[in-house]
Amino acid sequence: MFCVHVLSGQPARGTEITSLRFRNGVANHRNVFVLDGRVMTVTSYHKSQAMLDMPKMVPRFLPWKLGQIAVIYLTHVRAFAELLSVQVQHGQGWSDYIWADSHGPWETQKLTDTMKRETAKRLTAKLHTQSYRHAAVFLGRRFVGPRFAKGYGEEAEDPEEA
Repeated sequence: MFCVHVLSGQPARGTEITSLRFRNGVANHRNVFVLDGRVMTVTSYHKSQAMLDMPKMVPRFLPWKLGQIAVIYLTHVRAFAELLSVQVQHGQGWSDYIWADSHGPWETQKLTDTMKRETAKRLTAKLHTQSYRHAAVFLGRRFVGPRFAKGYGEEAEDPEEA
């Protein structure tokens, strides 16, 4: 989850990434697709829905190697873990979420704790989910161009839940 969050373009909100689904549910659609051999996630952004009367769809492409790892994880590791969990009647059981436990999708705090641990090791600064989003947008605007993360200013005004 940390790699997907950090390496697939502009970082999503914590709740967007933790609630990614790899298969369709009864009332919800999956968020992971393969397009021209590239793995992508698509999240919906609802803050603009009141003005536009529809959610904004945000596609994010995983780097090639990470996409390969994600496909292997979903097709082999995840499938085996679910089957084993159901067989022994312990663990998460069947779930449409990529990252879940027996209580549903992981909480944002799990991503935040991982980010703090990994950024402290590698950057000597503990970044949590929201501070990393701010840093990524700054770097994108500075080195990619001014259109990077267009509209992020309005989004950043509301504090993200921890």
